[in-house]
This record gives sequence, C-alpha cells and structure tokens, in this order.
Amino acid sequence: MSSEIKADLIKDKSGTKTLATLSSSAVTLGSSVVVPGSIGASVVHLNTTTISSPVGDVSFNNTLITTTYDYYVVVMQGLSSSADDFDLYAHLSIDNGSSKVAHRSASNYHRLNGATAEGWSADTDHLIFEDGEGDLSGGSGGGFAVFELIIPPDVAGVDAVTRSWGATQNQNGDFYGYTTTGIVTTSSSSARINHLKFDETNGNNIDAGKFSLYAYKL
Repeated sequence: MSSEIKADLIKDKSGTKTLATLSSSAVTLGSSVVVPGSIGASVVHLNTTTISSPVGDVSFNNTLITTTYDYYVVVMQGLSSSADDFDLYAHLSIDNGSSKVAHRSASNYHRLNGATAEGWSADTDHLIFEDGEGDLSGGSGGGFAVFELIIPPDVAGVDAVTRSWGATQNQNGDFYGYTTTGIVTTSSSSARINHLKFDETNGNNIDAGKFSLYAYKL
C-alpha cells in the first residue's frame, strides 16, 4: 500500500518560516533552511563581515578556518581605504594570527580602460590589488575581488595555496584588473592554516566594504 502527500508549501511548526515551496517543476528551499556541510561538495556560508566603521584589518580566526573544510572562498565587495594608494593583501597563519607563515605570490595586472598597460609583480604575501582609489565619498573607486584558499587535507608538502582575481579603480582614475597565484613556502609537521587576514599594507584603514566567507566540503 502506498501513500501520497500533495502540498505546495511547507512551513515550520510555528507556521512563521517557509521551509520549502513546491511546484510541478522544482522545490525551492526557504532562506532559513541550512544544508549540512557534510553533504557532498556543497558550499556553506560561514560568515559575512560588513565594514560600518574604519578597521585595520578583517580576519577570520580558528573558529571559522577549521579542519572541517579544505577549500575556502572569500567574496569582497565595494572595498575602500581611508586614503589613496590602497594596497590589499591576504595573510595566512597556523597559530590563529599570532604570526604569519612565509608566503610567495605573483600577480598579473592590466588596465581595463584605454590603451593596454600591463605587467607583473612578485610579493612576499598574497597581493589582491594595489594603488586603489581611497575615499569613496565622491562616488568613485571601490575594489572587488574573489580570494581562494586551498589547504591540503594532510599536513605535508606545503601548507596552502592561494589564488585571487579582482578589480579596482586606481588613483589616476583608470581601472585595473589583478590575477594572483600564491603558495605557502612552509611544511608544518603538526599544524595547518587556521587564520586568514586581509589588510591595507600602507597603514590605512579599510573604511567600507563587505567580506563574505564560504567553504566547500570536498
């Protein structure tokens, strides 16, 4: 004997939250539904930090960068510095930010408007973009980027690899794109990356923007 349930809406016990909307072609989960990170290679939203007042850096500590996940992605939107010459870098740590690990990266940059201008640079940390417009109060500038961090599941070889792409308006008004690949040049015997920090390396604050951290269960 078989049973059949027909419905077009599923709510929680209180009737205040929509868990799913059903149609003849799809099931749409409600915004309050959490998909467990243990299911396949599903992406999990871990944290969003919105800058409402100037800060020296934005960090994700060992409560977020854990052994549960080996692949992290940070989406950065509308970033601004308190002054021009906005150089944004990422730093990794195996001791929850007390110190940073040795890291090398290489970046390609190219102008997105006007005549072609391009080149490359090498850095001891992970460069995301540089020479950005600072104060956005005049309606100009702003930096955007996607940063990826892969941590080997076993502590061997190297501690992590990084990659990012981003774009910003430079101080002279031109728009530039940046693509960077980096690698941690250490091999820890008993620890792994557990802290991620973004900062402006010229000593200026980050005074606007949003950082959203996601992780993948591979």
